[in-house]
Amino acid sequence: MSATPFPETQPASLVLGRPNGLGQRFGLREGDRLISVNGGAVAPDPAALTARLNRPGLPAALCFERAGHRWFILSDTAALGAWRRDGTPVDLGEGGGAPIDPATLRNWEVLRAPDGRYDIQPVTAPVMALLVPPLWLAQMHLWGPLAIWAALVLVGWPVGWPAMLALHAILSLYFWKAGAALWRADRLARGLAPDGVIATRTERELHRRIRSLHPEARYLHVPPRLAAAAVVDGG
Repeated sequence: MSATPFPETQPASLVLGRPNGLGQRFGLREGDRLISVNGGAVAPDPAALTARLNRPGLPAALCFERAGHRWFILSDTAALGAWRRDGTPVDLGEGGGAPIDPATLRNWEVLRAPDGRYDIQPVTAPVMALLVPPLWLAQMHLWGPLAIWAALVLVGWPVGWPAMLALHAILSLYFWKAGAALWRADRLARGLAPDGVIATRTERELHRRIRSLHPEARYLHVPPRLAAAAVVDGG
């Protein structure tokens, strides 16, 4: 028996079964619906999705829906778990399937605590950690590593400029490579846990998206007394 074509006026979607390791790192759950790819309708065929996303290094913007809330991730693979077709009609929103350029989005890692506190960092390697480690450490509120950096600089100061430059290069490379892990370890120690990945155009938009998914969410660096009235500015 041949499959009945799905009406173009009612785009189909794919539902994720149990996510694999990569899907879990993205924060995906069983039952999450993939409703668009780069803003366009999803072909109701897991094999077609795999072929469409099989472009290493060229991620696509995948829009998921859970409990009426939608968010994007950037992924260059469909291998996030087992997919199945869902026949529920999909409303692509006001844009009506308008194209989305994945290059305008950025993946952010989100960690969240049961009491609503959350923090974020870009998934990509922190370039600022390579160029100006102390500024990046201060921006990320990593006071322990910043103190270690300052202590090493003070110890190396009497040795002379060549040694200082070499030490700075070594520390810059270290923080560039290990910066994300240092940030994650610090937040885990504060009681936060991995919550997933969200792709947005700006940091301000990311904060809005997180509060949409989790109304009780409170940015870690906003004092509790100001959280309700704070305007979170991604700068």
